Amino acid sequence: MSLQDLDVLVLDAQATGASPRHGHLLELGWAWAQARDPDVDVRARLISQPEGSALPKIITRVTGIDDAALARARPIEEVWSELTATCAKRAPARAVIHCARFELSFLQSRMPLGEALPFDTLCTLELARRLLPGLPRRGLRALAGYFGLGVEQLRRSEDHVRATAFVWHHLAAMLADRGIDDWDDAVGLTHEDAPKRGRKEFPMPRETRLALPEGPGVYRMLRSNGDVLYVGKATSLKRRVNSYFQKQSRRDERMLELLSQVRDVDVTLTATPLEAALLETDTIKLLEPPYNVALLSDTREPCFVSVDLLEVSKVRSPSHPLGPLPSSWRHRRFVGLSQLLAGDTSERAVTRAFGWTPDELPEDVLVEGVRLFEERNVGVGRSAAGFRAAGVRRWNTQARKDDAGERAEEEDAWDAARVLRNLEDTLVFFALELRRGAWLTRLSNAAMSFDDGVQRTLVMRGGRVRSQRDGDQLTSVAPAAPTFDIATHDRLRVLTTELRRVVQDGGSVSMQFSGGRPLGPAAVARMLPWV
Repeated sequence: MSLQDLDVLVLDAQATGASPRHGHLLELGWAWAQARDPDVDVRARLISQPEGSALPKIITRVTGIDDAALARARPIEEVWSELTATCAKRAPARAVIHCARFELSFLQSRMPLGEALPFDTLCTLELARRLLPGLPRRGLRALAGYFGLGVEQLRRSEDHVRATAFVWHHLAAMLADRGIDDWDDAVGLTHEDAPKRGRKEFPMPRETRLALPEGPGVYRMLRSNGDVLYVGKATSLKRRVNSYFQKQSRRDERMLELLSQVRDVDVTLTATPLEAALLETDTIKLLEPPYNVALLSDTREPCFVSVDLLEVSKVRSPSHPLGPLPSSWRHRRFVGLSQLLAGDTSERAVTRAFGWTPDELPEDVLVEGVRLFEERNVGVGRSAAGFRAAGVRRWNTQARKDDAGERAEEEDAWDAARVLRNLEDTLVFFALELRRGAWLTRLSNAAMSFDDGVQRTLVMRGGRVRSQRDGDQLTSVAPAAPTFDIATHDRLRVLTTELRRVVQDGGSVSMQFSGGRPLGPAAVARMLPWV
């Protein structure tokens, strides 16, 4: 029977380990499919774990399967019986599996010694190695994306069965182009020696990336179906995009998986690199590309701090005027410091104050370190202004010591001086966060003129870009209360970083905050290192 008309069992397994010796089957999914039609009706079954075995946290993180989901799981004997009965209905059964070596190791462990599995197997990974030898990566996510299908990051059998059926649809068409239209011949091809690794062959045509403009802007890497895979910014779009394809070594797996799918690139030119950076952060929030890591709309939530510094709120109010902080975790370090100063020496207070859990810290050493901190930083915590001032003074003093190479290296053993250094790190950390929050609030309503290759003027109102134009005409900005969600926070943070870069690169920045007088380049240059 022709490969296009042959019913095949598309199969996927998820497990709690890399082999039967180190884990158990967690989920099985399967579906009957024909190469001519990639749409399939999937059956997926969660499998009960052996009594007394705990589901590893990393498996929950990778698959999304937790103990609550396993409450609906079925015994392995029941699931295996259902699968073998399915195979018997269309004997002899032929199974298509991606990376079959993994699945077969677990499935074979279910069979009595010497007995074969109830199906013949073709591995789409091995087939792709023969048909697409130059593709940088041929994992299921990369291969499905190469053909134009996105696969969820969570590794669930249902998604993988659908992706494998889609890949089989395209690989069978490639086999037909080679004149291979028989199951046994297709399986035989996977047993032939794979071509030796040569130069990587990327799906994006070389002429596409060579035709990109030289100017600054934002680029969006696209899958063949138009999905946006990755968003980035560039000082030179042509140089930046081409750099991905020029290095043949030392590319991480995630990047190679991405480049195995990219067929096209869409760009937006901007007047300056600074404006490209602002457009990038907003574009990432809007599109949420699967291969971006930074600047996504994740679980971070800006927060505001009370006047006594002890409480946080998600919204600014008269009782919570300080901030924004990028997350409540930043505030927890100060709470831990306050607890230590109040005499609470519990492990939770220490972990909060230090930002990590110290090992083997004697309580008498901790108490002495707290006493030294109070002695050297009299009055810390009595007011927000006093706290910020003490933290900035300590930051300034410590920065000079670090520059001179005077700071002692951390030792394995704890002493009071080491406790003091950790507590002062928290003092500096939180004081600078408060200072940065005040800066971001002022920056949300401001006009700025900057020289980033060309002279431009940018106006922010309510935390958003309201106008961009050539020239250096600063204007007064009418105040508007910003909505401090994570998009606004990141936009203002990126703007701060870019203004600092302009100054460091020899450019000039002038500013006018709402209700304030204009600040010249020298005044702005003095302010930026502190924020």
